[in-house]
Amino acid sequence: MTLNAVTATTSAIIDLNQFRNHLQGAAGNLEAYFLRMSTGTNFRIQLGDASGANDFRIEDAGNVRVGGIDSDGNADFAGTLTLTGDAFLAAGLVVGHTAQITEPLTSEMQILGTGQSDSSVFIGRWGDNPSPAGLHFIKSRDPVIFDGTYAIVSNNDLIGAIEWLPDDGVDLSTTAARYFAEVDDASPAPDDIG
Repeated sequence: MTLNAVTATTSAIIDLNQFRNHLQGAAGNLEAYFLRMSTGTNFRIQLGDASGANDFRIEDAGNVRVGGIDSDGNADFAGTLTLTGDAFLAAGLVVGHTAQITEPLTSEMQILGTGQSDSSVFIGRWGDNPSPAGLHFIKSRDPVIFDGTYAIVSNNDLIGAIEWLPDDGVDLSTTAARYFAEVDDASPAPDDIG
């Protein structure tokens, strides 16, 4: 593996200490640094420069961007991203589009498309047993998510809803139909909510 420092006109191999020193103390340095892996399938990881013109990015052997992170922390990747562990997102997840839609609200998880297959959701379960796949709604009056404490719901609380929102030519905020579940119990109690 080689460590390269690249300017607009020159390219030179430098050692790891020089590479580290430049990254830590080269204020105003406009060089772009990258690691190039010289293996059967070349790729390079490029680090941003002090001008802010470049971001962290991964490129293939032909210097074609396959992924990266910009100065605002936005990440993008081409191709298939396979996760083998848990993924925790602090912000929204959008499938099929480049941004969240914001009507009638900005839902954190959105699946958006223009055809049957890219705007549909399957929930499936396979196994030699009688148990189904599930879609589960949770409603709690606890203000903190799953912190080990619980706050019981109250009478008339809505505990789950499905809505149908057609485009009315002006916006997406018209509710054509709504299916919901509601607590109908004047005195809800543990393991006893009507």
